[in-house]
Amino acid sequence: MSTPTTTPDKSHRLFFGWWIVLGGAINQGLFSLLYYQSFGGYLVLFRDDFGWSRSSLSAAYSFARAESSIVAPIQGWLLDRVSPRSMMRVGIIIMAGGFFYLSHVDSLIAYYLAYLFIAIGSSLAGFLTINITVARWFVRNRTRALALTMMGGTIGGLAAPLLAWSLEQFGWRDTATATGVLLLVAGLPIAQLLRHEPEAYGYLPDGDLRELGPEGTASDFKTADPKLDGFTLKEAVATQAFWFLALGNGVALLSISVINSQLIIHMVDLLNMSITTATSVVWPVMLVSQLIFQVVGGLLGDRFNKQAIAAIAMVGHGGAMFMLAGSSALWLIILAMMLHGSAWGLRGPIMTAIRADYFGRRSLGAIMGFGTTFAMIGSTVGPIFAGYILDNYDSYRPAFSIIAVIVTAGSLFFVFASKPKDPARLRRQGAAALSR
Repeated sequence: MSTPTTTPDKSHRLFFGWWIVLGGAINQGLFSLLYYQSFGGYLVLFRDDFGWSRSSLSAAYSFARAESSIVAPIQGWLLDRVSPRSMMRVGIIIMAGGFFYLSHVDSLIAYYLAYLFIAIGSSLAGFLTINITVARWFVRNRTRALALTMMGGTIGGLAAPLLAWSLEQFGWRDTATATGVLLLVAGLPIAQLLRHEPEAYGYLPDGDLRELGPEGTASDFKTADPKLDGFTLKEAVATQAFWFLALGNGVALLSISVINSQLIIHMVDLLNMSITTATSVVWPVMLVSQLIFQVVGGLLGDRFNKQAIAAIAMVGHGGAMFMLAGSSALWLIILAMMLHGSAWGLRGPIMTAIRADYFGRRSLGAIMGFGTTFAMIGSTVGPIFAGYILDNYDSYRPAFSIIAVIVTAGSLFFVFASKPKDPARLRRQGAAALSR
């Protein structure tokens, strides 16, 4: 008996899923510019103003990642049940409040507390909420849609030199205040675009409007039930693939977190650059490379083996860290950032898409959230480890070398993360459907 197939929407109206992609891309751009790419610039100024050690300052980034690992399982569980638009609104308000508080800090404890609020807000409003929502609205074009969404973050990051200029011209207090205002004014209206799942609005994923039954007859879209589509969290964590994907992503985030939090201060100290100059040189190179390979990853991911693509990207991350470990020349740092950005862009859209492909939509939020808890270990450990090495050995090179080896070896997690068999429950349902 043939399996059901879908027929796409023949109308000329743009599928609403692409509006969700647009809104998610804009908000990821805001978060990238105002938070993820700005940390290194704030770190330099806090060190100069307060004399705090690099490891103490870097701990804020690690605490923020640790917060994500705690919040993510709860957030993912909620995203299977509540509107992502409500979660994004709450997150933006908390994040803006964190930046308002950051503009008034005068102690290390206050600094940590401000970044805790910023991190909680960015978690609720950011990557997990946006990408889980996009993954639910697409199947055939899932990797492509996720790549377009992530490109917003990359484009936002290209404006990092503008934020660095603001930090140097207006100071970190005024810049933090302006950041909070911008998040409220721009982020809240964009949150209105998010929707939970396509079935509630008369669609199947990708904009399909009806399903063809086993004999080729058309059936109404309402017969599609996303609640039966995929693994439960309990079923997912019983698979080898779940753990290998979480560990592989965590190892990748180890290198990303160290570069995001430490590279600017590394260049300021090593090459005697200003924050603006260092940011203007490094981030555009990395982000343009990332942007190009997000397009490549989006196109390849819906056509070729996602495991192989992710493994290749991990080797790229490791190679970039090896270059940074041996670099004292600007040209080699630039080359490392080209490789790192390319690997990040290639791998990024794959991470959510491969989980949705493997485990389905039923409990995707909970599965992504729980997996993030373990993946964030890399982001938590990386900055503290690199800052400790610098404070005690006056060089990042030992830390970069060790991380390079770990990340390169981490490619094996993706090599062995094969798609799991459907759980017994789904196999029984499939057999019953075929027998009818």
